Parts: sequence; C-alpha cells; structure tokens
Amino acid sequence: MFSEFLSVKPKHVRGCLLPKHHAMVDSNLEKIVSNGSLTLQQICEIIEHNYALSWESRKYPCKLAKYANKLDADIQSTLVENLRFMAELSLTRGNVSVIDQDTLKTGNCSLTFSKEEAAIMVASIMIGATPLEHIWFSAPICAQKVNCLMAYFDRIRGWIKDSSTAATGGRHEKLDQKITILRRQENKKAVIREIAVCHTPLTPVLYYPKGKISDFAHDSIQADFANKYIGGGALEDGNVQEEIMFTVQPELLTSMLFCDPMKSNEAIFITGTETFAKHGGYGGLFHYGTPEQETGPTDSVNRFKRAVTALDASIMYNWRENFEPDRFYRDLIKAYIAFLGDPGLDAESSDGKMPICTGKWGCGMFGGDPELKFLQQWIAASACGRALKFMGFSERSLE
Repeated sequence: MFSEFLSVKPKHVRGCLLPKHHAMVDSNLEKIVSNGSLTLQQICEIIEHNYALSWESRKYPCKLAKYANKLDADIQSTLVENLRFMAELSLTRGNVSVIDQDTLKTGNCSLTFSKEEAAIMVASIMIGATPLEHIWFSAPICAQKVNCLMAYFDRIRGWIKDSSTAATGGRHEKLDQKITILRRQENKKAVIREIAVCHTPLTPVLYYPKGKISDFAHDSIQADFANKYIGGGALEDGNVQEEIMFTVQPELLTSMLFCDPMKSNEAIFITGTETFAKHGGYGGLFHYGTPEQETGPTDSVNRFKRAVTALDASIMYNWRENFEPDRFYRDLIKAYIAFLGDPGLDAESSDGKMPICTGKWGCGMFGGDPELKFLQQWIAASACGRALKFMGFSERSLE
C-alpha cells in the first residue's frame, strides 16, 4: 500500500519514515483531526514532530505560523480548516492503490492513479506523513506557494463535500478522474539515427515574445524545464519555471515520490493534472493571484486532457560548452524523447498530434544558449511530427 511504500527510502528522498513510526504519525494526525481547539502554532508543532520521526530527530522548525499573516486573506480564513482536512486525507493513505516502489525508477514504465489518490499523496507530503523536506520550513517567499497549495485543497475539500450531499446524487466526478505518470527511455544511437534519416519537413512554429507556457495548456503539451530530480525545489524555496508549475498544479508533486533522477536518455510525461491557482511574476517576484477552475474534456481512460513533459537540460559552465558535440547531442536526444509524448493521448486528438509549448529551456541557471536551444527543440519536435509554440520570454536574440 502507499503507506508501506513510504517506508522505503528512494534515492532522491533525504528522510525516511520507518514502519515503527507510522502509528506515531497517525496518532499525531488524529490529534489534528479530532481536537478542534488546536491553534495554528500547535498544529505546526505536531507537523514538526512528524518530521522529526522521518529525519532521525533532526529539528525542522515549522515556520508556517510565523508567516501566516503574509497569506492571502481568503487563504488565511480557511488555513486551519485545510490543515485538518489534509490530516484527515493522510489518515486514509493506506487505501491508496498498491504501488511498487520500483515502478517509476527507470526505463519505460507508467503509473496511473485517481485525483482523489493524488490529493491523499499531496496531503501526506504537506502534513508530515512522508519524508520529503518542504516549504513549511523555508523562507517567507514560500507564503506565495502556500497560497497556491491551499487553493488546491480548498477545491479538493469542495469536491468531497459535494460528494457527501444528497443534492449531488453521489460522488463528485472529478475525484475519479485519472492521472498517469509515464517514464520514457530510448536508445541514444537509435534516436540519432531516427533524426538523421527523417525526411519530414520542419513543422510550423508560432513564436510568442511574451506570455507563459501555461497560457496554452488547453491545446498543447506543456514543457517542464526540469531538474533531473523532477520537481526540483518545488517543495522548498525554488521559484523558477518548474517549481512554479508544480506549485500551481500540485498534482504534479506526486511524481517526486516515485521518480528517481532522470538519465540522459529519459523523460517523464504526466497526463491529467490541472491548474488550481492563477499566478504572476517569476523568481523573487512570483506571487499567487486567485483560485483557478479549469474546465475541459477527458480522454477514454478518464484523464483530464492536460499534459506536461519533463526534460532536464545540460548544465553549461561557459557559453562554448553549448556547442560541444556531446552536450549538443545529449540535449537533442533529451528533447526528442520528451516530445514523443503519450501515444494514447495523441490517438484521441481530432487534430493530430498535440503541439509542444516550450521556451528557453535550460537557458537560465543552466547556462544554455537561447538560439541553439530553440533550434534543438524545433528539430526534435519536427522529428516527432509536432508543431512548436515557442515562448520567447522577452529574449531579444530570438526576435
């Protein structure tokens, strides 16, 4: 079960919740659920204790109470209620589908679960029932992330509340929608041969000097400029493209529980997540906007028709390294694998293969050259038969 899975220490998870501690964590969660008089500070102390169990008694002060006054007013008003709700969800983690802890370690493999199960997993992360370090313990800037995450739990709580009322006629349909994490691996030499012999013309490109990749989530595959450890600093104080994407689409956080670091010939494709918060800004200017409520169709396996492809770029220590053959081909191969996508999703598209919406992948802290990264992604998208929507993020060299 999911609770048993958490007893195993994945390579990229730095804490470890031992089996003997599960009962202690559950006892702490039951205190949060049953004692309606607990203050925010007291709940934070319980979360701290849960984390001490995972981190060999290392002290992790929960700063949530200290910067709660920086949260959006509507989020503040339901914060304690949401924390109780998250504890209640986490207590049901034993009901999550049986998951082999090696399922998404490497190679071609996939995992599918419901949105309700995703909510249980995300709640377990945030309430201290999993050994992942996260934003309760980070800088005040993370108040903006908490705003987004609480908007997510407000929505989930609403779905479950709707399910319990007679007027709805039963369970909210959103809870049973599915999410799939697909890990793809390809032979590097085979990929290069495929690209080399491809006679398909370069596919169309739509260039947007400004705007966000998420602006085209309804009709395109969103590129996640990933860390090789998927999610990067999403649960800490990271606030660039991947971390922001995982913050406003919290269901993506589930991938951090199962996926080992990506290899150079691997990419991770996630279908069925949705955006729960609008946002603005980037980096230190990132901020929560308002709750988001996406609407749209589902596919034949009941997944919301939204897709994200995670690809990690090479790190360049100087500009010339962009053009070294090993690095050039490594990132070309990576983009090709990422842009292969989910065959099932493409098969159901009435317009053929969905386009890729991407931008300056690997061009920030990773030191990539914007023009080269555009060409690599255009070649890869064309070899995969996909059109490209490219967000320039005000890059003058691309105009």
